[in-house]
Amino acid sequence: RFQVSKSAVQVRDSLIKTALETGAPVSEVIIVPQGSQILGVSPVVQSGTLQPSGVMVASIFIDDAYIANISNVVAADVALVAENSPIVSTIDKSTGYEQLLQTNFIDPSGKPTSVNVQKTENGKTTQERLLAAPLMLGGTPHGTVLVAQSVADFVEMEHEIQTSLVVFAVVVAVASILFATFSFLNFARPLSQLAHAAGQISLGKLDQRVSTHFFMRDEVSDLGESFNTMAERLQYLYNNLESEVAERTRELAIARDMAMEANQAKS
Repeated sequence: RFQVSKSAVQVRDSLIKTALETGAPVSEVIIVPQGSQILGVSPVVQSGTLQPSGVMVASIFIDDAYIANISNVVAADVALVAENSPIVSTIDKSTGYEQLLQTNFIDPSGKPTSVNVQKTENGKTTQERLLAAPLMLGGTPHGTVLVAQSVADFVEMEHEIQTSLVVFAVVVAVASILFATFSFLNFARPLSQLAHAAGQISLGKLDQRVSTHFFMRDEVSDLGESFNTMAERLQYLYNNLESEVAERTRELAIARDMAMEANQAKS
């Protein structure tokens, strides 16, 4: 499979030399009219030594099947171009893209270019957008990639994006409303109830209680329960204080009467 173009053989030999000299794996993409491939070379090191004893070469050929798989993935026709000539392509020739390549359609400075073309298939003509962009790998140009897609597909994709954005905005709006409602019910209103109940207790109304039934248990619900416990204890102490004072007063009155009777008996 390595009997390909001279430039591809030169790149392969250079990679093998670099891998043997450095002891590190290297790779390269070769875009040539014959034998375009993704080439990787890895040194083979024997145990007990750091010196490479050979190399392992792996190659993925960029052929019609490979570019067809890429075309299926990106849902568009694709072509690889080198020196204004298509290497492998799934773009229909009826678009006239080959003629465009001969009219400096590809910008020599590497800037992406695009143009509308007509595709004729089974007697039906459709408008497509043809885009040319440099294939840059590691900062080095390796040819040009052409992508052709139906203008109708672009419009449909735009509508899908707009619909997705609208749906996303609605979801965000609903989530914001739910969060605001949740915050009000679980934070703002309970805190307001606590402040009001505390004010009533300061006026002597010890029967004040706050609701602790929220959507979820958190610090606010714990605070409400602690407040209710405190109010119950205050009310208990206050009520018991009145009864204890009354009981103590009664006991003092009995003791006073007994003392007076004792004095009268002595006299």
